[in-house]
Amino acid sequence: MFHRNVISWTTMIAGYTQNGHADKALEMFNGMQVAGVKPNSSTFASILTSCAKMGALEQGMEVHTKVIESGHLWDIVLVTALLDMYTKCGNIEKGHKLFNTMHNPDVVSWNTLITGYANIGALDKALKLFNEIPHRNAVSWTAVITGFAQNGLVENALEYFKQMLLAGIEPSSVTFASILPACAKVGALEQGMETHEKIIERGLLSEVFVANTLIHMYAKCGTIQKAYKLFDKMPQRTIISWNAMIAGYAMHGYSNDALKLFALMKHSGTNPNHEINHIHKHRKSMQSWIHCLGR
Repeated sequence: MFHRNVISWTTMIAGYTQNGHADKALEMFNGMQVAGVKPNSSTFASILTSCAKMGALEQGMEVHTKVIESGHLWDIVLVTALLDMYTKCGNIEKGHKLFNTMHNPDVVSWNTLITGYANIGALDKALKLFNEIPHRNAVSWTAVITGFAQNGLVENALEYFKQMLLAGIEPSSVTFASILPACAKVGALEQGMETHEKIIERGLLSEVFVANTLIHMYAKCGTIQKAYKLFDKMPQRTIISWNAMIAGYAMHGYSNDALKLFALMKHSGTNPNHEINHIHKHRKSMQSWIHCLGR
């Protein structure tokens, strides 16, 4: 192109950001500055997403300064992008200060901050915001449920999931993927089976990561036949699917089945991941490797 304008640059930056090339997006943003083209609110939103993905706090703060200078700080979408950047780059305090300057934060802004606190284990602050939010949606509930589950407070996670259903909030696939590991940790098979039914009702079983968490839950709860039935019906499998099923067999003493499944995995063209290769390489035999995986 002989002449590039803000739309040309922003389109490329957004393209790199959306396709997982955050470093390229940052390079493009820097090139835009050198070319003397002023970013607009869409440019800033895209580049802040890249900063968040890379954990590039310093660059994110520089963008924040440019946002202030450009007069775009009134844009709630842009402020939420800044908030997301700060929470994901490990400076949630600065993000919270920014949140407090918002005159009328929307549910996305609230959820961004709740999720940020939940992810770092600051559940007291996450719950305080959760109780203050004017309107809760599935993301709000899922944030606190995930926070409880990831920090070992399984009973709390299960209780909030029940409350979510009683409140008439429809769980998302992310909610289910968070609550199933909680069921697995405490061996709550009945709760896990009820969750399975809800997943089927909502047509979410086709989502691979949901099916993977179901397999893991059934295997951990000792219902290995149900785990394999799910695994066998999966239209597509990831390395996580194979690992969950192999570990399930190993955990319950089905070493021959685990060995057969491992061989089938390699035959299907799915390569063991780095962790499995490392374990396999440093074990005297496949049996001891399976035993290690089962633990």
